[in-house]
Amino acid sequence: MTADNPSRPDLAAILARCQRATQGPWTCSDTNYDEYNIRSAGTPKVIGPKPFSPEAIELGGCIATVWDNDGWSKNERGGRTGGREDANFIAHARNDVLDLIAWIYALEARMLELEQEKARDTV
Repeated sequence: MTADNPSRPDLAAILARCQRATQGPWTCSDTNYDEYNIRSAGTPKVIGPKPFSPEAIELGGCIATVWDNDGWSKNERGGRTGGREDANFIAHARNDVLDLIAWIYALEARMLELEQEKARDTV
């Protein structure tokens, strides 16, 4: 796929992956360990003596954990890349993908309507 000639992604496969993933919306929360947890709405916060203790996993139900990189790497603008920004991106990705799929389907339906109108007008 290129910017000049994009090919249509397999929206059904993308949608199926979204539907198999943990239900959303997902949220991001800080912990006391320079990490950010992504969890499904309604999942309890991590409770336990350590982030990866059996108690924390059992009670926390975290989808993913993103660690802060403490500024060791820089982004293209020269600023820090941070765990919080990455975690927020991941937390929003599930709903963002579903919204984009819905938008694509709506645009395709509108394109079809316009093509049918044009065909009727040229007859």
